[in-house]
Amino acid sequence: MTRPLGSALRSAQTHLRTLRNAQGRVVQIVGVSQDVTAQTLSGEAQANTDTLTHELEHFVALVVHDLRTQMRHVTMLADMCL
Repeated sequence: MTRPLGSALRSAQTHLRTLRNAQGRVVQIVGVSQDVTAQTLSGEAQANTDTLTHELEHFVALVVHDLRTQMRHVTMLADMCL
């Protein structure tokens, strides 16, 4: 859950636990919240890095393919001239 805190957005994760009496009836629910903003931001940064890496690899593969095709044409022309 992301909520504004001051001028920033903060992410929190809440864990709930029940406290029971001797008969097993729930008498209290205790909640503990933990700030997980750093983990959330880290996950988003990793996702962005993965996307950019994939796009870069795809671009390099296209460039290499295009260069190989052109080099084959140059090689064929050079062979024809000999």
